Amino acid sequence: MKFVSKHPTTARLLEDWRSRYTMLTATFYFWNARSTLQKSQAGLLRSILHDALEKHPKLIPIIFPMHRRLLSRRRTVDREPTLDKLKTAFSKLMKQEVIPMKICMFIDSIDKFEGDHEELKRLLTSVVSHHIKLMVSSRPTPEYYDIFDHFPRFQLHDFTQKDIRQYVKGHLFSQGPGRLMESSRINSSDISNLIDEIMEKASGVFQ
Repeated sequence: MKFVSKHPTTARLLEDWRSRYTMLTATFYFWNARSTLQKSQAGLLRSILHDALEKHPKLIPIIFPMHRRLLSRRRTVDREPTLDKLKTAFSKLMKQEVIPMKICMFIDSIDKFEGDHEELKRLLTSVVSHHIKLMVSSRPTPEYYDIFDHFPRFQLHDFTQKDIRQYVKGHLFSQGPGRLMESSRINSSDISNLIDEIMEKASGVFQ
């Protein structure tokens, strides 16, 4: 997802799409090996809101009016926003018209999300419109097949199958400790089955 979001072709296509509008891109990478925020809905919303308001501070009074009022009176905000407040702020960002804007969000590895999957589905699918694009990646789990069944999608392994097969064969038959070497004693059918099994478990991902 990081590769796609930063690729020059993506930037060019988004530039064509945005036309006369301001372009906002935001990214979030779910990760279940770190803090709770990196695998939660709150973390997703905070990251997207941070990206948006850092790039367009003019929107802060619209998205967080109460916080803006407190800060204007030199009072500190000593509490983190609740999930409900983050949802409200996110909704305001998606609907605001102060800055004519098109938004593209890149969200990676939603299969690592820990929470209510139906609620995440409602959040994500509710914002897609003619001026908001959403690109999401997930391992092929049943719940996300159902969630995005009516949206355009592709499977990574359909595009990387040839490269992974070449990579696996190169490692199996190269010289070195623990590597498999071509020999008349090795059954070619078994090797082919082994390669197919490795490719299936890889699910299109290089490890």
